[in-house]
Amino acid sequence: MMVLKVKNFCEREKRNNAPLIPLRCVQARVAAITGVSEKTVSKITKEGEVAASTSTKVSTPRKSGPRPKKIELDDFERRKAEMQNWISSNGLSYLPTMVKAQLFQIIKEHKQPPVYEADIMLEAHGHKVVRLPPYHCDLNPIELIWSVVKRRVAEKNIGQEANKILQITEEAFATITEEEWIKECEHVKKVEEKYYADGPVIDSEMERFIIEVGDDSDTSDDEDDEEDEVDDDLSGISPLDEHFLIDHNYNKKY
Repeated sequence: MMVLKVKNFCEREKRNNAPLIPLRCVQARVAAITGVSEKTVSKITKEGEVAASTSTKVSTPRKSGPRPKKIELDDFERRKAEMQNWISSNGLSYLPTMVKAQLFQIIKEHKQPPVYEADIMLEAHGHKVVRLPPYHCDLNPIELIWSVVKRRVAEKNIGQEANKILQITEEAFATITEEEWIKECEHVKKVEEKYYADGPVIDSEMERFIIEVGDDSDTSDDEDDEEDEVDDDLSGISPLDEHFLIDHNYNKKY
């Protein structure tokens, strides 16, 4: 685009048989030729002078707009060959016509779970590693002990200086007794037993749910009207008393 602007300006001067802008007005001529303002020309000129003395990069004005992100294409053949080599090295077989998804399914069915160094160390000392399901802190006695520690730190961290927090925390850890650990572990066992007891009931109830796909405009309109009526009825309702509220925090108070 810049080249076309310069070319058009030169052709106009050729047809005019004279400069359209006096030659002494260098900045004005550059602005007219390039299609930018004289202020921009002045700015770029100053940046060029600074760049010449400091060897820095000159930033030229340009339109800001969305730029497409660089897409790194997957090396299809290399990845497929790695999958085939893994299958062969593990004594398995595959068909040459199989695509990557089919190869991945074979790997998924036969790949052993990862072995961690911490597990090996614990098993060498007679311990069996059991991992908790995600998002179930109530099954972790350490979380309960950590809650006790934080509570004891908070009780002593009143008007204390920041540099004493470490000492207070270490003292709180030192107060945790074997009896407290046993107590928290027994509590977790009760939670586990409750999950085992409630699991079949929850599964059977979940199977009763029927999800209908589709949109019925008449039904939606009726539901909207009912919701409006319910909102009107709720205007005079007061909050529940405190004894109706349930504390969902699994951390026990001491």
